[in-house]
Amino acid sequence: MKIQPIMTIAIGVLLASLVAVPSTIWAGPTDCNENGIPDGDELIGNDCNSNLVLDVCENDTFGTITAISYTTPGTGESYPHALQLDGDELLVSSISGRDSEGQTVGSVDYFRLINGEWTHAQTIFGPNIGTITRFGQTMVRAGDWLVVGAPWFNVPAVPGNRDGAVWLYRFSPDQGIWLEHSMLADVQGQFEFGTNILFDGKRLIVTGFTSNHIFRTQMLCYELIGDEWTVTQNLAQENITAMPTDFSDIDCGTITSTERTRSDTGQQFWRLVVREYSQSTWRVTYQALIAPVPIGQNSSGVASMGNTCDRAIAVAGQLLVIDRVGSSWQPVESVGNSSNVSIQGPYTSDRGRLFAQASVSGTPQIIELTGPPGAPELVPLAGLEGLSGIFDVSGNQIVIADSESDGALFYARRATDCDGNDTLDACQINDGAADVDRDGVLDNCQTDCNQDGIPDGDQLAELDCDANGILDVCDVDPTDPDGDGAIAEDCNNNALPDRCEPDCDGNGVVDSCDLDALDPDGDGMVADDCNQNGVPDACDRQRNIGQIARITPPMDAGDILFGCSIALDEDLLIVGATAATNPATEPGSVFIYRFDGANWQLDGVLTAPEMATTRRQFGYVVAATNGRVIVRQGPTPSEPANKIHVFTHDGTSWQLVQTILEAGDFLSFERPAMHALGIDLYAFAPSPGALSWYWWLNGQYVEVGRFGLDIVDPTTILRESLAVNDSEIFMLTSTPAFQGPPLGLVYDRFTPFAGPVNLFNESGTLFVPQLVSYPPALAATSRGIFMGCGVSLSGFPDRIGYLVETAGEIRREFDVYQSGSQAQTFSIEATDDRAFVAAPRSGMGRVDVYQRRGVTWDLISEIHGPNGQFADEFGSAMDVSDRFLAVASNAGLRGGFFTTSPQTTMSSLDSVFVYAIDGDLNQNGIFDGCEDCDGNGLPDDFERAAVSIDAFVSSLLSENPSCAYDLNADGTTNGRDLPDLIELLLSSP
Repeated sequence: MKIQPIMTIAIGVLLASLVAVPSTIWAGPTDCNENGIPDGDELIGNDCNSNLVLDVCENDTFGTITAISYTTPGTGESYPHALQLDGDELLVSSISGRDSEGQTVGSVDYFRLINGEWTHAQTIFGPNIGTITRFGQTMVRAGDWLVVGAPWFNVPAVPGNRDGAVWLYRFSPDQGIWLEHSMLADVQGQFEFGTNILFDGKRLIVTGFTSNHIFRTQMLCYELIGDEWTVTQNLAQENITAMPTDFSDIDCGTITSTERTRSDTGQQFWRLVVREYSQSTWRVTYQALIAPVPIGQNSSGVASMGNTCDRAIAVAGQLLVIDRVGSSWQPVESVGNSSNVSIQGPYTSDRGRLFAQASVSGTPQIIELTGPPGAPELVPLAGLEGLSGIFDVSGNQIVIADSESDGALFYARRATDCDGNDTLDACQINDGAADVDRDGVLDNCQTDCNQDGIPDGDQLAELDCDANGILDVCDVDPTDPDGDGAIAEDCNNNALPDRCEPDCDGNGVVDSCDLDALDPDGDGMVADDCNQNGVPDACDRQRNIGQIARITPPMDAGDILFGCSIALDEDLLIVGATAATNPATEPGSVFIYRFDGANWQLDGVLTAPEMATTRRQFGYVVAATNGRVIVRQGPTPSEPANKIHVFTHDGTSWQLVQTILEAGDFLSFERPAMHALGIDLYAFAPSPGALSWYWWLNGQYVEVGRFGLDIVDPTTILRESLAVNDSEIFMLTSTPAFQGPPLGLVYDRFTPFAGPVNLFNESGTLFVPQLVSYPPALAATSRGIFMGCGVSLSGFPDRIGYLVETAGEIRREFDVYQSGSQAQTFSIEATDDRAFVAAPRSGMGRVDVYQRRGVTWDLISEIHGPNGQFADEFGSAMDVSDRFLAVASNAGLRGGFFTTSPQTTMSSLDSVFVYAIDGDLNQNGIFDGCEDCDGNGLPDDFERAAVSIDAFVSSLLSENPSCAYDLNADGTTNGRDLPDLIELLLSSP
């Protein structure tokens, strides 16, 4: 049936049989409710909307279809590409809209339903850049936000380029129109960015292809931070090709998507993937292959349903239904096309109901997937026969762009009686009954777990902190009013689930409950909070970072690059210092400092045993463990090999105890990684390009194996990317010309040659961008591995990721994009709960510090060197221990590291800054901030132990003398403290 424009059809339906009644007024002795009374005799009092159909007979049916006057701007034709129906507001987009200059720019039209008529209120035009952008191909509305995609957008206009962009608009109640808020462009080297959009007002996900788009699709996650939309995660998954990915609703904290993938044999399949939002991260919680992809098929459909988002549906020739059971997902059954029903798509979902376009006995029809879990049914929606095209449902309303009528828009309302009182909801609403969400359904019929008269769906945006689709107050109610079988803990009884509140020390107890002397969480432990700042002292100690020293080269050090390498070992700090003017031909030195409890004292200076002056580079890489100092040195004329020197302290001075010779040579710009841990020493060997593994036995390092020899590709080499934790070794491969992506390898530390295991690579797309031009940095903890990468030839900016292994599957927990120049490089150091990322060429340099919070990592501080010339190249080398962080600032460096070209240097500007990072510098078990009277971040007794005459006089002359120097405890720092100072100095070691 082809519906002509401006046609109105009255339709009545028998609910029990779902058989459509011809579009005529009821006549004759009809008895639709089969109660023995002619319908005409019952109309008075039983036809609240006066449409001559008994209310009980038109319940849950679409009774009237009307045309909406709409033409695409500038064309005189109807070409809708996306619809968004929300109560009495309608948005219609078209990629064919033309502006006043006749340019095809795409458009979005905004309508309002006023007195039963759809009235045009606004047209939003896309950008006019001289080429077609396909603005309006995708469109999603959430509350007062609107997102519109333009996947062919590119500036400057380059023929054939399709970079893509999305525009965000906010509704202005004062003006009654949509105003542009921001534009998100293609910043990740993607292609057709904006192909699909998923949005709930707080979280935005946009898909686009990589520039090498035959391999995969990118899915970027944004969140509204302040007033800016900021990338928080990239959901690119393995083996996703560039075909479009379809999404479900997002407002329940669940994404259901169909993604095109390949099997090991190359066969293409549709895959159903469910991701859930938890603690600011989207994670895959279920995936299953749906069906092979027919040749030539480029798209698929998917949606979710259920009041608590407990059902997911994939539409790919058949329906694959999965339901949430507890915390997991389980397949229910596949619903294939029956003999008279063929599912064709498109689809939509609304308030837990799923609708799809189908063919019923050869007639276009919209159907609903309904029925209890385990028995899904396909039910034609009576009254919508003959309509075919894109559509959207909102409550009891539907708008359809009928393809049989060249895209003409039609509107219909469904009569409902949700409370079963034989009076249509619309009639009760007209009489003043509550309908807060304006969906034409009584609020008391919808989920309202807290019984406040407002549908839960209208409160989730502000009152569902963990985004699990359940109001917080219902999550924690012991009576489980929402009936999901789960009750969240709420130890402080503030109606917020504990998982939504801070737990800085990660002990599973909310901070506010940790600190309560009554111990309401019942764990038997109450955390100290000596400074009453609401944060347990253990967390204050973890997060506190304060500079305690700046170490500069000795005056007679000469022209050196002080701090070119750094290593920490308990109370030892090892600083490498190769020659700065020409490090390839002049000798270097290694300086050893020991922490005496207050200051870092120079404990020794190491030089190369052989004093030849060619290719020395002594100290360009250093390591330390268990009191041993390990130093690398380049070859000399008499010994054409790289060397590893091992030094130990005999109680009086540092002595050379071993020299390890390595065959071959490294390239002049390389700094091959070396890592010492316990009795183990790992060092990349120049030939045959493998990782050498040594054990400390009987006072010597003995080689016990080499890793990487089992790599088949002869061009692959191992050089600078290495990380070791208590059980595993992580490495990245590269090639001499940096051709092709690195390959991540992981080995078992305790089983020689147990590997390699392919950890990540470009085709797998877990992290590494293509064509890396600077070897990535690695850092490993007992929980996972950090990986950072400098600028890549393919245009990716510097970035850092954290990879963990769960149930044998590697996943990325966070991804950080560094600010500043893409030309910077950086290094990473990490403990189990903190990560330190140095970016020496971001401005004058900085170190970003991340703290682990549960399963996420939060940026807690940025460390910059002191202002002025001493901060240049801050972060050029770095190391961390349990107590200290050491950061080099090669302010005198002018040029690149370890080249044969002379450099202009001012070595006197070089410095190594040392920071206390455990918040309990004096190791007395008290948070330093609680014993810091002057608030400078240093405990008072620590300052007193390090006091000197000069420091004391400087304090006295300052405007606010330090209270730590009130040595006679009279409440004032003044000259009367001098006798106690002299006594303190005389008694100090």
